[in-house]
Amino acid sequence: MGVWILMMFSYDYARFGKVEDADYHARFNFGAPFYLVAFLLNGLAGIFLAASLPTEGGVSEVSVVLALIQLMGLAGLAFVWISQTRINTANYYLAAVNMESSAQTVFRVNCPRCSGPASSA
Repeated sequence: MGVWILMMFSYDYARFGKVEDADYHARFNFGAPFYLVAFLLNGLAGIFLAASLPTEGGVSEVSVVLALIQLMGLAGLAFVWISQTRINTANYYLAAVNMESSAQTVFRVNCPRCSGPASSA
């Protein structure tokens, strides 16, 4: 189910593309081939992990993480850490972009997310 977030992300990332590349992105980068690969490969990996890794009790997010760490050791911990950091970074970025867009649309306030402290020159 973690792949479902790709549907929301792809709409936000698609708006950063060039207008002349819209057909290509609609067909390939954000189209059926992308979702087929994403859902099919992740589904197969999930089925394989759920069927092959020994867990106590039912399969859950925590049991899969614990099984990966037991199976792969420190590399499993690194895999979980990196994948969760990637997801959280995308969440924070899109939240900032959407908050900026909302402030501009609703309140007519221009508050760019990248503005740092004013220079004192």
